[in-house]
Amino acid sequence: MNKKLFLLSSVATIAIAPHTYGQNVLHTINETQTITNGVELSTDQHLTAKGWLDIFTLKIDLANDNVTLKPIDATTLATKQTVSDMVMLNGAIAAVNGDFFDLSNDLTPVAFGNMISDGILMQASNSAKFGTGAVNNMASLIINNDRNISFDMFDTTIELYKNGEFMLDAITYNKIPDKIGAPAIFDKFYMGDTKIVRDTHNWVYSTVVNDGRVTQNISCDSIEIPDDGFIIAMSQDYAREYDFPIGSEIELVIHNNSYYQPTPALEDIYFSIGGGGLILKDGQPYTEPTHIVAQQIANPRTVVANTDVPNELLLMVIDGRGSSIGATHEDVTNILLNYGATDAMYLDGGGSSTVVARKSGELKPTLLNSPSDGAERKVMNAIGVFAEQPISEAVYLFADIEKNRTFVDEPISINLIATDVNGNPVIIEPEEVNVLVMGVEGTFENGVFTPYSSGTASFIIEYRGIETTAEAIVSYKPVGLIVEPVSATLTTDSPLPITVYGVDSEGYRIELSPHNVNIIDKAGIIYYEDGCITATTHGITTIDVLHDGMSAQIGIVAGDKIVELESFDTNIPSWGGDTMQVKGEISVERDTKYHGDQAIKMTYTFGKSEHQQVAFATFDHPLLIPNDASHFNLWVYGDNQNDTLKIEVIDSNQDKYYLKLADSLDYQGWKYLSTQLPTEMKMPAQVTTLYTYSHSELEERTTSLIFDHASITRGHRNILYAQDYEFDPIYKQSLDEPTQSQFSINFIGPLDSNSIELNTHARGILMKSLLAHTDKIFLSTNDDGTLDLGNVGMYNQGNYTVTQVGSADVISLNTDNKSLVRTNSEQVSHLKNTLRDSTANHIIIFTKYSPNGEFSDEREAELIHSLLCEYRENTNKNIFVVSYSDEQTQVQVRDGIRYIGLAGVTDDILSSTFLTFKIVGSDIFYTFNTLSQ
Repeated sequence: MNKKLFLLSSVATIAIAPHTYGQNVLHTINETQTITNGVELSTDQHLTAKGWLDIFTLKIDLANDNVTLKPIDATTLATKQTVSDMVMLNGAIAAVNGDFFDLSNDLTPVAFGNMISDGILMQASNSAKFGTGAVNNMASLIINNDRNISFDMFDTTIELYKNGEFMLDAITYNKIPDKIGAPAIFDKFYMGDTKIVRDTHNWVYSTVVNDGRVTQNISCDSIEIPDDGFIIAMSQDYAREYDFPIGSEIELVIHNNSYYQPTPALEDIYFSIGGGGLILKDGQPYTEPTHIVAQQIANPRTVVANTDVPNELLLMVIDGRGSSIGATHEDVTNILLNYGATDAMYLDGGGSSTVVARKSGELKPTLLNSPSDGAERKVMNAIGVFAEQPISEAVYLFADIEKNRTFVDEPISINLIATDVNGNPVIIEPEEVNVLVMGVEGTFENGVFTPYSSGTASFIIEYRGIETTAEAIVSYKPVGLIVEPVSATLTTDSPLPITVYGVDSEGYRIELSPHNVNIIDKAGIIYYEDGCITATTHGITTIDVLHDGMSAQIGIVAGDKIVELESFDTNIPSWGGDTMQVKGEISVERDTKYHGDQAIKMTYTFGKSEHQQVAFATFDHPLLIPNDASHFNLWVYGDNQNDTLKIEVIDSNQDKYYLKLADSLDYQGWKYLSTQLPTEMKMPAQVTTLYTYSHSELEERTTSLIFDHASITRGHRNILYAQDYEFDPIYKQSLDEPTQSQFSINFIGPLDSNSIELNTHARGILMKSLLAHTDKIFLSTNDDGTLDLGNVGMYNQGNYTVTQVGSADVISLNTDNKSLVRTNSEQVSHLKNTLRDSTANHIIIFTKYSPNGEFSDEREAELIHSLLCEYRENTNKNIFVVSYSDEQTQVQVRDGIRYIGLAGVTDDILSSTFLTFKIVGSDIFYTFNTLSQ
């Protein structure tokens, strides 16, 4: 098969490796690419004990003829611009933000230091007169014509001589001071006339110097700048004191001064730009006085450094104030030393920290970091990196395949990238691309391959004698469908994108093309077009998503999702207690309220007792729950009383349900509490009673709670939980008892809920069910002897443990803080080491919170998932993550990793389920069992 193919994208080499820099780095994700010959871009995402730290580094070989470094700016005086705009305006391939500037000066903003490019003075100032720069221990980057790099307190004097006699020092060169008194010099580098100077300084007096002589003096007006001269702009007072008559011979003498080393002549300076404090000198932390902003605060930082490699320059941006934690001065010092820096100084940081670069194979530079202002800040200048060699013929070819797994009739796009000998992007002529596909049948059209048969598709792509390859696995059809989102709230005529995945036999999700998906809405309020659903009117419906004989569902609420039931402005409940020992009252609370005119306060006293005590509020006018409700919600003001809170709901069949709002009122203040309404509940229903209770009290205790603003969440009660086990080949509806050479492992969720008091009968049921034909039982927490499980019972007590059962390793993790790192950061290294050394065929991770949607740090969750996926790809082992914080048992298979959520023991003991694994040699199977008599 020979067809033409053309698309363009980026290519990068991604590696995962450990990295340290002074903090406790737990894991590093590194991406390094050559963006042009002589310039390497590295992105490091360090997971530390304190959080993520993102570092972007441009490593530049200044000795490479392909690379040029230039100061870049907006090319107009007193104008700030984003680094991205500077890069596009000046034609750079990369840049970082440059010098410091006064954020408060919007009228005539200026950079604090000097700028020199190829021996040409772009901007300068006498720091003693200007008031900032070297006089404040702010350094500059200086590169001479031999590309030797140094950092120094670099200053300038700008001297004016008249007829051979020194007159006075100018304050700035090509900078507009906020106030003009002493002379400011302007040549034609940035502007043709002095209009902007006149506009910002009404009474400025200007002297025109052309070819070394004064040709004109003018007050309060704009004037043209001569090609071979400059303008002396000063105040009227200075003009009277220092007279420059027409015809006077004027000489402008500029001296550069350095603190540490001899200063090269202006014509010998290849590049210079101002910055902040020195960080390193000769490979050691700089300890003399220098300008460092917020040394002890972790901020975004931009730094520039050299290394012990001759002519090698590092431009580095450290992200902060967002998902990346930023760096203190000590952190920056350690980071630079770890990256091999010898000498270094700060550039402007904080919200100014910006790095822009053209990635390998891409045509346009893009913003790489996440500026802390939420968008790029406009700055005064930047360090621009340029590729000098012209783009030549393609010598490297890369194929970036959209996905490496698909189904028959599901297309795959292949992005083709070509670069020249210097790594510069080459535009491909599509008619010269040839593609050969082996292993499956299909067609190519406009860079998209559509397979017609299953198998492994091998692509051989040729362009002008250069070849590259790619590969994809094509399955015949999905074994199951997954749709995201599973529920949604829509406003009319506002399209919502949905994503439909097919799951292959190995558990990998593969996105399906919208044109291969059908949507059916029997209610007729939703239509589907181009991968989006749109509501035409208000209502509630369940839409069926269909593909190749399989279906999934999405619950749709069109209109308001949250609907108020009761504000308790008039509906005052009645007080009650289950024994004479329980005392209390119901009162109206007008000071502490959440909504409306008042809330309801329930004050209650529990006496000293070993038994359960209950206080309740009965609604004389029950709260009506409509047909389309999925959750009941209530705002409750707690007082850290640690009591359980429930509601009684009676449905249309007069069946009663006791639903938990809070296992423990372990908080102070208002909190939004919600409980899911059971699938089997017949609607409409009504809330009749609010209960709070305690299992035992050592002393008499009086407390109160306040509740207000009851509402319902509109939605569906039967499609909120994943049931991917339905198409999982190793799931079985039931498992036979293990034989002598086989193993069985049981897992169960929480037993220690405040709302459950296990009596002798319930404990017997649990022990009988869990101990039946099992080798190990893993429980979420130690039940303090509630169950007698002997040496079979294994409790997740908050420490990292590994237990081998047959051909499976069971890893217990502590994620109580919804994070490995924030709970115990050492677990990250323990987990990586366990996976590396494990000889088991199966890995079962047992933990409270799952990285599949329950972690507080999404990036950490994605890292854990990626590590497990990579491990599975390399070992072909079965990997399970069993968590125990779900309200209902569910299974979600994602990229071959099985995430199983357990609900634990519910109030109805006999309806509670536990998870059972059966290990047969190198095979493993699982099922869910219900507790039985």
